[in-house]
Amino acid sequence: MPSTEETTAKVDEDEKTPLFTPPLWQQRRALVSQILRSHGVESVLDLGCGAGALLEILLNDTTYGRLAGVDIDLPSIEAAAHSCQPADYDKRFLRELPVELNLYVGSVAEADSRLFEYDGIASVEVIEHLDPPVLEAFPMTTLGTYKPKVMVVSTPNADFNVNFPGLKYGTPGSVMRNDDHRFEWTRKEFQDWAQNAARTYNYTVSFTGVGLLTSPLHQNVGHCTQIAIFTRNSSPTNPSSPTPTPTNTHNPYTHHTTITFPYFTESGFTTTDIVSELRDRTTYLFYNEIDDRNRLLPNNHTSNINTPPPWPKAGAIILPLDKYWNILRVRQICKKKVKLLEALRSEEAERVFELVDGGEGVRILYDIPPERREGGE
Repeated sequence: MPSTEETTAKVDEDEKTPLFTPPLWQQRRALVSQILRSHGVESVLDLGCGAGALLEILLNDTTYGRLAGVDIDLPSIEAAAHSCQPADYDKRFLRELPVELNLYVGSVAEADSRLFEYDGIASVEVIEHLDPPVLEAFPMTTLGTYKPKVMVVSTPNADFNVNFPGLKYGTPGSVMRNDDHRFEWTRKEFQDWAQNAARTYNYTVSFTGVGLLTSPLHQNVGHCTQIAIFTRNSSPTNPSSPTPTPTNTHNPYTHHTTITFPYFTESGFTTTDIVSELRDRTTYLFYNEIDDRNRLLPNNHTSNINTPPPWPKAGAIILPLDKYWNILRVRQICKKKVKLLEALRSEEAERVFELVDGGEGVRILYDIPPERREGGE
């Protein structure tokens, strides 16, 4: 299936006026993955996955333990199976938890019972390729049958096409961004469709996008790519009850490939082990926070080799929690972020670390020795 990403890039090149930095396709994948992560999902179904571009990004985020991709085009699924294989890096630096990716050939007009329990769905630049009967079935398949916690759908914004002269938008000779597109919706058309689907299947929908031009030379026509975020509503009678999962077995998709990644299997690490590891890493993290060029310290002093500033003492340094979590070894021995938080709140940690900023920061309660780094190294 041709992608809008490729076509938009071609339009930009043809007009000799690249519109977006980073490229629109990079912004789109980054935002979709960010939205999924922010909703706390641990499994994602990519409907219309193509050659696996989004799946490659999601595989790099160990938040997800289960991923699946579905596309009606077999060559695309074969390409995804190739691009999503573990690399040498994955074998050398073992992820903390297992992940399984399953790829299927099938139509988004049908639901497959093997995919009922994925809590996130992404459908990126897909709906504009669907024939009317498949498009009509899409909300029922996704929101009505799969019932994800959150679904992210992106599609081109036709209002924005005025910024591509080659498309001749608004004239009898107008064309769409891609020859395979069945339609390109305006913002109102997309929002009307999404709001109707949300009401029908008990979801709330919000809208965002990527590719926004603010220059006075361009009309205010919204984002180049418009995105709908569907969030499942709790039952008004029992907000804590889970959404029931269909029990009938119906498997219209053809399973193509299962891909797994090697992961760190050593276990038995104690809170003391975790706190010791965190302390060993703290000095590295502290110096990594210093700008190598300007020598900017967390207390806003500027240092040089000859006149070092007053050194921050115990309690004066706060490091972001995510700096610790981004260290592979920390993730390996903790497995999940909640374990890291438990260790930082433990008796073993109370004299060396303190969680602050609502759990987003770690105050260092001991002196970090000064380090001289000649030549800015």
